Amino acid sequence: MLKKNRTLIERAEAIFNYIAENTDLSSDPIAKSEFQKVGISPKDMDRWIELILKIQSRPRLTVKSVGSRTYLHSLDNKFTMHMRRIFQNQDKNYEDRKSALLLYFNATLLMERLQGDHITVDSIIKESWEIDRPTIVRIAEEALLEINE
Repeated sequence: MLKKNRTLIERAEAIFNYIAENTDLSSDPIAKSEFQKVGISPKDMDRWIELILKIQSRPRLTVKSVGSRTYLHSLDNKFTMHMRRIFQNQDKNYEDRKSALLLYFNATLLMERLQGDHITVDSIIKESWEIDRPTIVRIAEEALLEINE
């Protein structure tokens, strides 16, 4: 199934389709040499992995077209990006990761509702939470200190 002269989008789709088809709860990690089956060499796969990881660590974006103009809108701010990094950090303990995920989730929903208004940590904490308030406050304060450094 070796294909040449594919666009970047077609190659990205081939990579993610292969991952989706070969991943389940019981599956082993996929060796980068496996992507030769979809026409991506291990050397090229190194660059794709680097690009994918870079994109996954950046703010989520939406694209809006108004007339002939196209606008990018960030769905994240420094706080939500920091909470996402804490949640994804496997070195953190379970409670911190769970708290960060819930903070991220609620902050993202609040931002969507407010549509661009300034978001404060106080407005996020006032939302309804499913975990204990002291943990949320501690995680939020640590995040603010780290963001403002």
